[in-house]
Amino acid sequence: MKGIFINDREFPYSAFILNGFKTYETRNRQTLRPLVGQRVAVIRTGGRFPVVVGEIDLGGAQIVDAEDFPRWISRTYVFPDSSRYPKPGQKKVCYRVSRPEWYPAGYPLPKDAVRHGRTWCEFSAE
Repeated sequence: MKGIFINDREFPYSAFILNGFKTYETRNRQTLRPLVGQRVAVIRTGGRFPVVVGEIDLGGAQIVDAEDFPRWISRTYVFPDSSRYPKPGQKKVCYRVSRPEWYPAGYPLPKDAVRHGRTWCEFSAE
């Protein structure tokens, strides 16, 4: 299975995705492009160890300028006081997420996980 890392250190983004509130996942670059159109695991990070907490469908991306980003707050839950909020002149890549499904009990990311940078990985599903 493939999964994307969601850092919850600053805000519970993984819970907002899996509850259907956050409908776009943001990145600074198109690092999730190889996963577009696939069902992927949501891996919560920012704690002691990564935990697989659910899955989503990952859709296509839209490039959003910092000037237009305020209109995306209700879809991304990235607020102006966040370190993830784009600075003037920056762009954000906003990937559509849909069909969220919580796992009844999250589980630690398996040790066989192969990381592809800091944004996603592949692992054997439990």
